[in-house]
Amino acid sequence: MIDNQVIQADLIRWLLTQVALTSLLYDATEVREDQYQGTLFHYPNLRLAMGIQVPITESGQCDLARLTFSTRTYAEGGSSKVADTIAGAAHRLLHRKQFKGTGWSSWFYGAGLSSATRTGEKLWRAEASFQGVIYPA
Repeated sequence: MIDNQVIQADLIRWLLTQVALTSLLYDATEVREDQYQGTLFHYPNLRLAMGIQVPITESGQCDLARLTFSTRTYAEGGSSKVADTIAGAAHRLLHRKQFKGTGWSSWFYGAGLSSATRTGEKLWRAEASFQGVIYPA
């Protein structure tokens, strides 16, 4: 299996080049891993959350794996509209997306799109979930 941090880095690097997404964020650098703990960030932003990667053994090839991941959008304000708009843009970019990374490839499909929920007094989070099969190159 390909290490999750390799897949995560490739996805973030690609997302940072997608103007249709980054133009909706505070600035084009606000796409980071979900575990980002820095103090220099702004809203709205997008975080990539890696899910579990499970080997596919029924095909006799244990180097294939199923992967789930999500984009989590955070936005401030009196309305959830900004968070929902960014989550929708991420979903449109990654749904049915053929992707080639560092030593791997995949087709990603949308697995869900949640409406924004309040996570603070004026902080909203919306999420788009994806799945795919990881093929080593």
